Amino acid sequence: MKKSLLYIAAAALGSVALGACDNDMALPPIAEPASEWVGMANTDVKEIKEKYWQDANNYNTSVGLTNDDTDADGNPTGSEIIIKGRVISSDATGNIYNNIVILGEDGQALTIAARTASSSKKLNDQYPYGCEVYLNLSGLSVGRYAGLFQVGAASGTEITFLENAVLTEHMQANSIGYPSKVDTMLVDIPTVMEAKKTTEGLQEYMSQLIRVDGVTFENPGQPFAASQNENRYVKDAAGNRLNIRCSSRSTWHNDLIPGGTGSVVGILSYYNNDWQVLMIDEEGCIDFDPSAMPEPAPEVEPAGEGTAASPYNVAKALEITNALAADATTETEVYVKGMIVSVDEIDTGSYGNATYTIADVENGNELKIFRGYWFNGDKFTSADQLQAGKEVTVLGKLVNFKGNTPEMAQGNKVVSYDGQTSGGGDTPVPGPGADPAGEGTLASPYNVAKALQVTNALAADVTTETEVYVKGIISNVNEIDTGTYGNATYEISDAEGGASFKIFRGYWFNGDKFTAKNQLEVGKEVIVLGKLVNFKGNTPEMAQGNKVVSYDGSTVAPEPTPDPTPDPTPDPTPDVPVGDAVTINLGEMPHADASPYSVTGSLTQNGYTLTTDKSSGATAPAIYTYNGVGTLRLYANNTLNIKGAAMGKIVFTLNTATGAKRYTTFTPNAGSLGTQATDDASITWTGDSSDVTFTVGATATMGTENGKPGQIHISSIEIYPVAE
Repeated sequence: MKKSLLYIAAAALGSVALGACDNDMALPPIAEPASEWVGMANTDVKEIKEKYWQDANNYNTSVGLTNDDTDADGNPTGSEIIIKGRVISSDATGNIYNNIVILGEDGQALTIAARTASSSKKLNDQYPYGCEVYLNLSGLSVGRYAGLFQVGAASGTEITFLENAVLTEHMQANSIGYPSKVDTMLVDIPTVMEAKKTTEGLQEYMSQLIRVDGVTFENPGQPFAASQNENRYVKDAAGNRLNIRCSSRSTWHNDLIPGGTGSVVGILSYYNNDWQVLMIDEEGCIDFDPSAMPEPAPEVEPAGEGTAASPYNVAKALEITNALAADATTETEVYVKGMIVSVDEIDTGSYGNATYTIADVENGNELKIFRGYWFNGDKFTSADQLQAGKEVTVLGKLVNFKGNTPEMAQGNKVVSYDGQTSGGGDTPVPGPGADPAGEGTLASPYNVAKALQVTNALAADVTTETEVYVKGIISNVNEIDTGTYGNATYEISDAEGGASFKIFRGYWFNGDKFTAKNQLEVGKEVIVLGKLVNFKGNTPEMAQGNKVVSYDGSTVAPEPTPDPTPDPTPDPTPDVPVGDAVTINLGEMPHADASPYSVTGSLTQNGYTLTTDKSSGATAPAIYTYNGVGTLRLYANNTLNIKGAAMGKIVFTLNTATGAKRYTTFTPNAGSLGTQATDDASITWTGDSSDVTFTVGATATMGTENGKPGQIHISSIEIYPVAE
């Protein structure tokens, strides 16, 4: 691994420069922040990636302690997992958004997805470029979103952004920013492209601050990202290309791409099977020659009739599109022919579409082809299925998006690529995949390619008349419900990296419900029986109600695998005679005067003491006032303990105005709850106890934002003492 210093940053030297202007000037000392976790780092980034890495494009898993052991009293013996690192990114100019990247002491990098404290703040204000930090991962989630491994919050089967309050609880700065201490990794394009092929390569290079030398931009003289986010490519002397992702929200988005040869520095991020470099600021372009612009492209006269025999050229398509009103489309589909100059994105997952740009000549005026499909409207199956420099003819409607972006509207399709057409018998199908095969029977099941072919030919929301058998390898497990529904949604493919086919809300052998979260595993071969459907006309899948008939080569259901995190099922408690209710005024619970209104102590009323605890949660319990009523907000994994005279029943009145979104389980350590369900206005506990603790579920399961961290919002509590 070769490294080179990135910037001798003026910001880091500012105090020195001021002192040099006037040696008599007295400057206040800079206060260095100090972390409470100094000396407690016990894990490195590489260990985290290796332990929690999965091949699925989107998943999340929670991080616990260094071990799961307990002592004789049942107390955990493991320690919180803490990493020491240095911030190697900055969102100060806006090209990096809601992300912080740190470089661990082991030389591997890690992205943290997190929100700012407010729209006027930057993460760089809290964790400046070059500052030393300690990251406590225990209680957070890690996983991959669109392929990028990162730290964040759980959201269904994905990773989403940490709220700022959670971020600050788990990451502490231990210095001011020292940009001069930040190193870059010197790489070449072939090396990072080769790294995509192996797990080890992805882990080593993902999120690194890299520098690539001896490259030229493909679109010199154009703005980096004038009105929308853009993929701007650089290429080396051998023609190898690397995507430089530019945001239209950056402070330098209207700057012109420089000419000549130079170096590019930025975070090597990852999105849907491809690298994308995120420059920190405009200084990420080094040693280019702004004056070395290419010769102006020759002017191309508009031509063509928009037909298959006489397609529009790009000049004609732009002429027509620019004359349209904002967001208006042409009445009919038209054919447009041009040369691919850049490929923004090829999605090989659920959507299977691609966004790319064509022109008549190199450096000529460009037309964006937005979220289009392959021949016959088929989905794309490979990230390199389209290549710059190839001639293409596309069929679709033209639109003047927002009145300032001419493009071909979503839903278009390729009709000719590199001289080949869908009717020529030799349609190219690059990338991993298989030829359609199988009869849809148990003896000869469809492969995924055949299932996609059959399903894509269906009208929107129409299913096959009969159930068919489909065989493939599990490539991603979206969800396994082990509760009321007991079904699972997952994806299968013919080969690693091949096109995926969704199996939607299916069942186990014989239509039995799933009983364990780990009942399906990525990499296992499966045969599934069900009807195929083209959901909404753009999502081929196996319809709900399907079932597994073969798993890992066996047509007999394997013995159930114990769920490592089974849902708690309290023993039923017989009715206990109770007396009159005692009402607890939660508004009197001691709490901070200002946001986040964290609970600061216990509350004792009418002989009962209520104590809240953050426990293993990421956010501490808090008191909020709604319509003059104090509401106790308990977050994921928080606990509420109630002690006093023997209790036979407790009724928790819920604040549904605020708590319905993240509603989740509320598990007691004694007694039992009535059945919880969506739209609950209250929760009732019954038992016979003088000391009971309730724990909030980690994930919302009965709200409108299921999959996000759970919450319980309580506006009042009625305690019914056991009758004497």
